[in-house]
Amino acid sequence: MKQSFYEVVLEGNFMLVRGFLIGFLSAKKPSGLFFFHRKSGIRRETLKEFLREFFEMENHVHFCIESDLIEDFRKATDYYEKQTAMKIQSVKEIKKAIARILTIQTK
Repeated sequence: MKQSFYEVVLEGNFMLVRGFLIGFLSAKKPSGLFFFHRKSGIRRETLKEFLREFFEMENHVHFCIESDLIEDFRKATDYYEKQTAMKIQSVKEIKKAIARILTIQTK
């Protein structure tokens, strides 16, 4: 069975987002897969998203997480929003390049 992923755009500092995600996974599913788009070559959908990222105009972190973790991740992010000031901006199902993501992880 192929594992599916969601792209999450989280408003917040990269190091805080990374630590929060790793902490979440260590408690929920230590073997859970995640990918930050810059390290995995995930491309932005629109020119607007690309320009915002390129010029660092916003403090948004894009990453992918396994689909079976997405609802619990939403709940955890909502629960700690006041303490972390992080907020989910969008969640989108990954439709292409799943094989590439899995290839990157297994090398």
